[in-house]
Amino acid sequence: MAKKYRKKKEAFWSEPKTTLTADHDLDTVLGSVVNLPMRWWRKNFLFFGARDDDLFSITFGIFPAVPIPDKSHPVICARRFPNTGGVKVYPCSTQKPWKSKKKSPRYIPEGCRLLHTGVETDRNSYLLEMIPIRLPSSVAYRLRFRGEVPEDCIQTADGH
Repeated sequence: MAKKYRKKKEAFWSEPKTTLTADHDLDTVLGSVVNLPMRWWRKNFLFFGARDDDLFSITFGIFPAVPIPDKSHPVICARRFPNTGGVKVYPCSTQKPWKSKKKSPRYIPEGCRLLHTGVETDRNSYLLEMIPIRLPSSVAYRLRFRGEVPEDCIQTADGH
């Protein structure tokens, strides 16, 4: 009888078995995630579904120039702020930003295979880095995770 009691006591104080969750191994679960909470966002994560009217109000009318109802743009995560400070994103557009201070704006080329999901981009998406957005969680929770853009996939318009 004492042996059974000892086993139960040791089991009680031992470390619990871990289950597969984003807290333990984010990279393993990313392939099946659609809505990813902001606390797990990383640089170069690409999200779809940022509504034009939301982007228009967040940027005080800078982007897009004319919001179209029910239209959206992808956004790419530039960085996550410490604690619960949110994330900095750049909106993406198929239109090359001619007014950019950068001579050669960066873009995600058509056919880029995204990490974790294997999704291929279906068109060139220019990163509008001249319009950094501190994305509020009220907008972020509606976005759909598409994958992580590999650093070597991001190109500049002049080919470098």
